[in-house]
Amino acid sequence: NMSVINPFVGNAVSRVKGYGKGEVAVTGSINAPDLNGKIDIVDGGCKVGYLNTYYSFSPTILLTPEYIGLKNLVLVDTLGNSAPAEGRVYHKAFKDLRLDLKMHPRDFLAMATTIKENDTFYGTVFADGVVSATGPINDINLSIKAKTEKGTSLVLPLNRTTSIKEN
Repeated sequence: NMSVINPFVGNAVSRVKGYGKGEVAVTGSINAPDLNGKIDIVDGGCKVGYLNTYYSFSPTILLTPEYIGLKNLVLVDTLGNSAPAEGRVYHKAFKDLRLDLKMHPRDFLAMATTIKENDTFYGTVFADGVVSATGPINDINLSIKAKTEKGTSLVLPLNRTTSIKEN
């Protein structure tokens, strides 16, 4: 049951649901475990806090001593639009995580925020394109090549004051 991770994921992700089934062989030591196998996620889903969006998914997760792989991952937004994705999260004994992920949204609900969630910019965004996240987890390179689609309404308030100071 994936909901057991809810207390540990913080504000970035919430309402995690679904369950996994599969086989995983665990070898190695407690400090450096080696996992080999696959887990099929069934009826998975979660809310992405910063985007205020909920996505459903049912991928296969491949576990190896070098990476966690995503196979047959399709994110589905609350309106039924999909974003196929693939990739790997490389690791060394589940430390030094490095991302190599790519997503292909099609008329996909990418953001649904209000001024309450983010007063810098907010609104509803539907997107088409390619999104990739690569690099170490503490220095992610996010590349977004996308266009907005019908129904997008993004607000950038201009009534704010900002000061710029030279260092």
